[in-house]
Amino acid sequence: MEQRKKMRSLAPDDNADASDSSAGQGNGFASDPINISSIENACVYLESAYRRSSGQAGLPHYLGYLRTSQSCRHIFYISPSIDSSAQDTLPHFIDYQGPTLQDLLMTSKAEDLTRSHQMRFALKAVLAVLKFHSTPWLSDSWKTSDLLLSSPSPSAPRHSSFLLRSRLLPPAAIRSDSTTGKSVTATQQEEDTVMVAGVAEYVTPEDRYGVYNKVLWSLGAALLEIGHWETFDRLRGGTGGDNNDEFNDILTARRLSKRKTMLGGKYDEIVRKCLRCDFGQGDDLGRRELEEAVYGNIVCPLQDSIDKMEELCI
Repeated sequence: MEQRKKMRSLAPDDNADASDSSAGQGNGFASDPINISSIENACVYLESAYRRSSGQAGLPHYLGYLRTSQSCRHIFYISPSIDSSAQDTLPHFIDYQGPTLQDLLMTSKAEDLTRSHQMRFALKAVLAVLKFHSTPWLSDSWKTSDLLLSSPSPSAPRHSSFLLRSRLLPPAAIRSDSTTGKSVTATQQEEDTVMVAGVAEYVTPEDRYGVYNKVLWSLGAALLEIGHWETFDRLRGGTGGDNNDEFNDILTARRLSKRKTMLGGKYDEIVRKCLRCDFGQGDDLGRRELEEAVYGNIVCPLQDSIDKMEELCI
């Protein structure tokens, strides 16, 4: 089987340390894990390590790690064919094929969960966004299908964390938008370019759809799905518009944000704030002021609601 260079980001858990301090010890990895950020030329190191491991069989060759904080570690490794006897010795996030949040929405019923369980899933989604919005692991237009669950049980959100599933594009396929600083693919740039006064200009989502921050809009859409415990495909039924899925999703979100979810009025207001990027601190999530506003207006109220619901066993 052809070897593939892989990387996995572990999203933070609000009640547990998301790092795996034992990765590299007793799991078939290198006994002395390397912090790649301390290497002068990481690209040369990764290339040479990949070549050395070429043709090797057995457990994945652990290349090293990047630690961005005390609660998160990015693991770089090469994954050859792994036999079933070796699977049990691997950390749980290697080649993880568990369900996504979207899968859970499709296969479980709202009656199977308590309201605090739904709130906790929402809280974990918000924390993952705050942690990874500025990294390649989380795209601007992310969906619940991009969030993998470390536990397949909908009744155990306290002990679950989200893993991010993302595809890293080569540098040639990405450019940085000069006005927003956000990355867009070359294909997106071509499709969303119009002629204005004889000059080709990239049409931002704000211009086209009135979406002022795509990451927060995606969060609002995910919170809507969690609040109704339905996928967007199911919620979209009956919405007008053309065949553009993105446009239909925006119409669906606007329509549904006017309705009550099963999680109460405060939760519904949080959803609307995300969809409109209505935090009073602009629309650049890279600014500390907006990050703090999101934390104060979403994370804190959600945690308070969870605490009260769990006291009442709701």
